[in-house]
Amino acid sequence: MLKAGNLLCGLWVALFALFSVSPALLQAQGKQKEEDLLVYEFEEPEELEDFFHPGVVDLCGDLYPIGGLEINDGSLLMTNHAVSGIALASLYPNTVAEIFPEGSKDYRLRALVNLETISEMLIYMRGRVGVFDGPNAELDASLERGYACVIYPEGVDGEFFDGTLAIAEFTGCHQAVPHLEWPNGAVGYARADPGFPIIQGEWYWVEVSAQGDDDGGPVQISMKLWEEGDDPPEEPQLQVVDTNGLNHNRQTRDDATNVEVLFGASFGQVQQPGATSRIDDLTITLIGGCRTAPIEATRSLWDGRVAVEGEETAVYEDGEEYPVVLSLSNRRGPGVCSRAELVTVTETIPPQWEITSVGQEGQVIEDNIVRWELDISEGNITELTYSVIPDNSVSGSFSGEVAEPENDFVFVISGETNASSAASLASVSDFGSIQNWLVLGPFTRDGGAAPGEEEIARDYLTDGETSETEIVPVGAMAMEPDYNGASASTGLAPNEMGRNPDEVPTWVEWFDRDDDDDRIDFDSIYGNNDNVMCYAVTYLDVKEEVEIHLGVSSDDSVQLLLDGQSLHVNNASRGALDRMYQDQPFDYPNLGNIVLEPGRHTLMVKIFDGGGEHNFRVGFLDEFGIEIPGGPEDLSISVRPAEVEPEERFKRGDTDGNGALQLTDGIRILNTLFMGAAMPSCLDAADTDDNGVVQLTDGIVIFQFLFVGGTVPADPGPFACGGDPTDDGIDCETYDGC
Repeated sequence: MLKAGNLLCGLWVALFALFSVSPALLQAQGKQKEEDLLVYEFEEPEELEDFFHPGVVDLCGDLYPIGGLEINDGSLLMTNHAVSGIALASLYPNTVAEIFPEGSKDYRLRALVNLETISEMLIYMRGRVGVFDGPNAELDASLERGYACVIYPEGVDGEFFDGTLAIAEFTGCHQAVPHLEWPNGAVGYARADPGFPIIQGEWYWVEVSAQGDDDGGPVQISMKLWEEGDDPPEEPQLQVVDTNGLNHNRQTRDDATNVEVLFGASFGQVQQPGATSRIDDLTITLIGGCRTAPIEATRSLWDGRVAVEGEETAVYEDGEEYPVVLSLSNRRGPGVCSRAELVTVTETIPPQWEITSVGQEGQVIEDNIVRWELDISEGNITELTYSVIPDNSVSGSFSGEVAEPENDFVFVISGETNASSAASLASVSDFGSIQNWLVLGPFTRDGGAAPGEEEIARDYLTDGETSETEIVPVGAMAMEPDYNGASASTGLAPNEMGRNPDEVPTWVEWFDRDDDDDRIDFDSIYGNNDNVMCYAVTYLDVKEEVEIHLGVSSDDSVQLLLDGQSLHVNNASRGALDRMYQDQPFDYPNLGNIVLEPGRHTLMVKIFDGGGEHNFRVGFLDEFGIEIPGGPEDLSISVRPAEVEPEERFKRGDTDGNGALQLTDGIRILNTLFMGAAMPSCLDAADTDDNGVVQLTDGIVIFQFLFVGGTVPADPGPFACGGDPTDDGIDCETYDGC
């Protein structure tokens, strides 16, 4: 099954990597001839010579034996291991290097498959993995990268009972990368109904394709499935775009990890030792056509953006209308490919949203798809426009492509893709948990999941002069801990997400979604690490005195500090359960009856991990231990510097705010005092002697200064703008003279 942490999820896989393609579009230079790179009919044993058959797979320290592989009855028979329930075989990296031309690995893979008795079959694309040949041949999943195209038979997926097609992204240690923006991606990966029952024991054609730059993206992965003897569908039943590509590092960029094609079989909801599957008539075809986009298209969503879980997203309200613009540029000129003339631009909006106000003669061809057929030969089309009305969904993702006749390449529309509802971005969730944090780490250290209260209380952040409780973090602020010295941390752990530029610990603003698990996941922020700790800080801004009660969950040990004082420590090796507070005031009294005075308070959390997941949750409860949706009144959450009230600036004596001290300013004071005229909007300006009262003598000061050389009005004086040096009970509501 496709879940992060399900390390036994077996593979029916094809892994491909792409090197020199522009990250802006799925494109490369020149024209590529379509050709079959590999064809296997699986009639003779020699056909397996291109394939690596490991005896074991190393899933980050856990070793699992691999089942059998043989040519049998005119097809490739794969038999799951009798204990682990896994069968695997991959191309050798040198085979990959020989068959693909330099700089292009855009391809289609087509094969005839039979699930026989397995309940999960995958096709991994664009992936990497460690290959260790020899007497004890093994695969190292710590270097795993790739996209898995999955086939489930009927009865496995509760939502698609007749069978399911799915696409997932995996990173090191077979960890699934969440893609909630993909179709039916509530579980983190895309899913679709193929349109007919998928039956174990029957033969089906499967075709998968990959285009794009996997080292930063975008990458488009598509999938088709049809019954043997039928014609293939014209359009993919499932297609996704990963705007960021695979998360490669130096090791996974090495050609030695590039196996490109890996076959495997495994289990679905239950383990299936000894189960079998078959593969036949496998063909890998280089996609043909012009590899340079006919025209580049860049999407711009409406104004108003925030970084949610590390990704920029536009914010919307349910039922409002929002504009979308596709900017067109860089029409392809003559060269290896012909000059671009006719193009089709297709946009897919989030399901259940409404498309409105389509410009430039675009057509809505399905409920969530709009298409333009364009003649760009004159070069006079610069943008395409449409509007959308969101439904009540918490988020949505846009995708689109540019295509042209007689060209098998498609080119993904770049630019902004994600949108989130304002309701889903609350700083405190409906479960009462704080969603907005500044996070820092991951720091290596000793002690495992439960290092002891003394170790937990140590300072892992200090540079030797400033302690962890004295630091006031803001987003993008870099730190320099005194590793192995004054700091208890021993170094900075690797992070796969690039959160620490130049390997320098850097505070990250993390705005989490109000989702099902309702917790801050450090594996999502930094990638998987063991024996590390991370910091999280948020600010509690209090308007009126308030009493709060906190709930805490963590994986593993945790410490809370409020305004620099230790509030709670739990030395525990545990997992943080979904939608539950493990530590509550009933058991830990220090978490309750906390009185906060008006002002800003700093809440710091330290979370220690031994292995597996690494996350936490801190939220607000009432006096009975019930969650407070949205948090207490008179309290707000912030990760930004405290706002400072702007200084009231004015010129003393300038009662009408025209920027100059004149006779009329003195007359206005007299009219206010004796004729019932309105008071000046800036009383500080009218209080010329700065005694805190507007009276007759203030007008006299102005007359004497202007005509008989009297005393200059009090600071800031009549010539330069400035603030009131005296806290005197009157203020300056508005003043336009500065």
